[in-house]
Amino acid sequence: MEQLSVRSARVGVRRRSLHVNPLGVLLGQEVGDDVESAYVLLPVVMMTKRPLFGFNIAVDDKPAYLVHRRATAEIEAGHVRALAEREGVATDDLTDAVLAAICEFTPAPWERFRRTYRFRPRRALRRYLEEGLSPLTDDSSGDSLLTRLRTAVRGAIQERFPALASRSAHVERRARTPLRIKDEQFAELRASSQQTGRLLRQALGEGSSATSSADEPLLVAPLLADRGDVQSVDDLLRAITSLGTFVNRLVAVANGPRRSLTLRTLADYGRRWQSMVWCEVPLRRPFVVTTEHQVPLGFGPLLPRARQPFDLSDARSNHVTLEVAVENVDIGAVQLRGVDGKQTERTLASGLRKSREHWGLYTSERDRDRRGVLRLSLRAPLAIRIPTWTIHALTWVAVGLTIVSLDRGTLTTDDLAVLVVPTTFAASLLLTRERNSLAYRIQRLSRVGTALAIAALWILAAYAYIGQHLVPPQ
Repeated sequence: MEQLSVRSARVGVRRRSLHVNPLGVLLGQEVGDDVESAYVLLPVVMMTKRPLFGFNIAVDDKPAYLVHRRATAEIEAGHVRALAEREGVATDDLTDAVLAAICEFTPAPWERFRRTYRFRPRRALRRYLEEGLSPLTDDSSGDSLLTRLRTAVRGAIQERFPALASRSAHVERRARTPLRIKDEQFAELRASSQQTGRLLRQALGEGSSATSSADEPLLVAPLLADRGDVQSVDDLLRAITSLGTFVNRLVAVANGPRRSLTLRTLADYGRRWQSMVWCEVPLRRPFVVTTEHQVPLGFGPLLPRARQPFDLSDARSNHVTLEVAVENVDIGAVQLRGVDGKQTERTLASGLRKSREHWGLYTSERDRDRRGVLRLSLRAPLAIRIPTWTIHALTWVAVGLTIVSLDRGTLTTDDLAVLVVPTTFAASLLLTRERNSLAYRIQRLSRVGTALAIAALWILAAYAYIGQHLVPPQ
């Protein structure tokens, strides 16, 4: 059961409760029939790769330990290797390193380069690689005499003087200069990465993503360099090529990318991470896992529309609910669409309930979509929309009457007082009435339009006074 609660114009709260059957049936051979509880590594939910805000998790009403990112990536990479072995494809050490880096990758550093070179994606990728690979050598063999000497000296210092070695490494990281990748090297790297990413994107079937390490495996290069899995640009090319060979073999065995569970899982791990916890669970009775975290809503700049992805088939049944915890805000249109953008009619077959404040979906079909995107739009209640747009329209009418009177030369001080003063008071009440950011965002168009009308009205009044265009009242 997952609930999205809209709290403001920018932030929503997602609460998820996972109801788990007794695990004694599955773990009886490992722990024995007389054991009542056990510590397990429990996968909880797939989450988008981004920083967490207000994240809380409890298992059976007890706190749980969230496994850190690198350990989670190693587990995910092991899962991919196990799936590949079931399909008859083995991996080598270099491919294993790339798989772990894909799972561990976080898009925040890459997004900084994308923002810097917003309209030059090729330049952004090249600068990202050069900055991330700066500890490496540009020697084609990766085993030059100077490199071997530096490695030997660094190892001796680290062995004899650990503190000095740490200080030296810190100074070296600050003083290093970016590596320059040759044009032919970058072209070869990018071509191999894009070919592999295209197959993984087809396997997942969710469209392209500019921040997925599976869509662009070359993004994991800094992680490979930091771990010491690659020592040169040529090593990086061999790593990307080994991943491509692994993916192509799976495509050949499964007769297509979409038919390979290994490729779908790997592509999924490139965009999301599986949250895992160490926790004590009961073995002879059901229990509940609860999570809560804040998510950005991303309402449009003009229209109050937002999108939120949901898992629809990670349990025997899934409940998705939406509520608006803000006064003077109603739910408008809500659509559940697949990741391909098409409306998922099959997922709406089990049960659907909606009102102005709540929207709920229940689905348990075996052939339901794996994921869906909830598209929602909000609106102000009718009792608020009518006076808001009435004042908005009357304000512009006052502007029009003032312009006509000025053009005809019949505008008097009495007319100006009647048009300007009451209209300004009414518009001021409208502009300062709502205190919540969500209610303000919903009425942005009418508020902006009213503010512009008031500004135009007072500009006309100032023009009439300063230009002495007012006539004496009759």
